[in-house]
Amino acid sequence: MSTRNAAIRVFLGLIIIGALYGAPYLVGIATAGSRLSPCLRDTKSASDIVVKLGFIPGPTEIEELQRYGRYGGSGGNIQNIVLLGVPERNRELLSRLYWLEEIATVGPCHKTT
Repeated sequence: MSTRNAAIRVFLGLIIIGALYGAPYLVGIATAGSRLSPCLRDTKSASDIVVKLGFIPGPTEIEELQRYGRYGGSGGNIQNIVLLGVPERNRELLSRLYWLEEIATVGPCHKTT
């Protein structure tokens, strides 16, 4: 095998590894708008939110989500996590996490569109 062929294989391998690592983040960014409730999109103040998951969260997921707001329990559904006092910027960052299903308000939504 020539040096050039070896360099091409290494380069292609690095591209594949980069794509596998970055794909979930790109998917999360591309689909962020569909996760965030319309009630939360225009709210500038800190809000109490419910993060809906498609699975029962473990300690790792709960710890990760606590980076965005104070943990407030499950809200009665074991697949949900309630976060208290989440600022607008953190809601935007949360919506980019590909493994979340929905981010909604704790109470009823009063927005009419």
